[in-house]
Amino acid sequence: YKQTPWGEQIVEYMLYMLWDLGLKVGHATRNIDECLRLSRTDITIRTLILEARFLWGEQKLYDELLQRFDREVV
Repeated sequence: YKQTPWGEQIVEYMLYMLWDLGLKVGHATRNIDECLRLSRTDITIRTLILEARFLWGEQKLYDELLQRFDREVV
């Protein structure tokens, strides 16, 4: 899965909307390999993946991230 310019625009739009509402949210757009690689060295990223919840989007992608995270990092 590769982030497209359209996908980046959607993320940007959503973040600006949340920020305008006064919410403090962080963000990152990464593929699964990047998530796993970074989670091995960054406890914040590792914790965020451990606490991840599926809200909307592609369930298969979410499931693959969690399965690989459990297998390769935890």
